[in-house]
Amino acid sequence: MNKDDIVIWYRFYLTTGDSIDKMFKPLVHSSYSNWVNEFEEVWEELSGKTQDWDIVDYDYLTESDAWGMLEKEDVWDSWNDIFDLSAEYGINVDVLTAFLKYAGYGIEQAKEVMENAYEGEHRNMLDFANYIVDEELLGEDQYEMYFDYEHFGRELEWDLPSLLEDYDYADAKEIEDLGYEELAEWYIDMIGDVKELGIETLKAYFDYQKLERTLDMEGYHEVDGHIFRPY
Repeated sequence: MNKDDIVIWYRFYLTTGDSIDKMFKPLVHSSYSNWVNEFEEVWEELSGKTQDWDIVDYDYLTESDAWGMLEKEDVWDSWNDIFDLSAEYGINVDVLTAFLKYAGYGIEQAKEVMENAYEGEHRNMLDFANYIVDEELLGEDQYEMYFDYEHFGRELEWDLPSLLEDYDYADAKEIEDLGYEELAEWYIDMIGDVKELGIETLKAYFDYQKLERTLDMEGYHEVDGHIFRPY
């Protein structure tokens, strides 16, 4: 979406009983006053021929914004800011307005949303979860919380012969019969704590799907490959 896609059709009612429709593009102007001047110039051209005007159509705007675009400078400013934010953050205007609508925010909150809620472009929420982990943006306790015990236990099974060398047959057999999660818990208890595995191992056995579900439950939202957090 570009600024010239924001179109409003005004209908001017003539004293003859007829009417004439004219199209305007409010945001192609460099300032609100320039936009108002364009409208007033048309009104003056019809002076003596028209008695009233109405809005009969608009593109991409709400009805309230369509009316406010001429009557309220802050509405024009807010929509102009949306396009500036689009360029600044490299995010399509459609994406930003779609999130504002989803979250129930007004267009005047667009700047606040981008400053406080925008997390950047990611293919989906799972991709965002991978980004969080790879960039080590979680606290150490959170890496422990999302540790995939079953995955770790499944691969730990290959090392059991060497790990059980000093165990007698009965104890070794009991450990060998453990399920994957229990095997992982046994090993971690043996070394002291899951933190002892080190950050790289915690990352390697991270449950990304579980974090993805948590992000969804916490109110993170994805729009066309862009992530917004609740705030």
